[in-house]
Amino acid sequence: MQNARRGYAELEIAFIIIIILSGVYIAYDLLAEPRGSHPFGNWLGIVGTLLMVMTETLYSIRKRTRLLNRAGAVRNWLSFHIVTGLVGPFLVLMHTGLHFRGLAGFTMVMTIVVVVSGFIGRYLYNRRNQMQRFFALWHIVHIPLGLMLFASVAIHIAAAIFFRAGVFR
Repeated sequence: MQNARRGYAELEIAFIIIIILSGVYIAYDLLAEPRGSHPFGNWLGIVGTLLMVMTETLYSIRKRTRLLNRAGAVRNWLSFHIVTGLVGPFLVLMHTGLHFRGLAGFTMVMTIVVVVSGFIGRYLYNRRNQMQRFFALWHIVHIPLGLMLFASVAIHIAAAIFFRAGVFR
């Protein structure tokens, strides 16, 4: 039972962090006058994007190279990958202010697709002995989805810099 419980610890940690961040966001909404391109919202997007980049790169580096061998077990890095893969997109969702237009809207939809794909991957990972072919197929799909997401994020950031939006004024 404890091993099964361990499998959900990262989801519980991510959920607690998301609840705390929701409280901070609600307090900000009540105490400030939110408006588009406000630095608070832009910093939510920046921190969320950094977490998502960490999600994508650090776990892959630990799993596929020897660079981070002394930095802990791959299982712990998978847990880190899951927590940052949920908290980062949540911060990006707060950054959008629930407005989904244009490239930013496409980027948010891609974020949701990648997160859902991650949930599917987590399910398949737990059952990879029974579902090895599905797990291999999922892996082939999940990586390009992540690359498409980060391509659209890069274009979104370049556009924000070009149009001198928010933090980049």
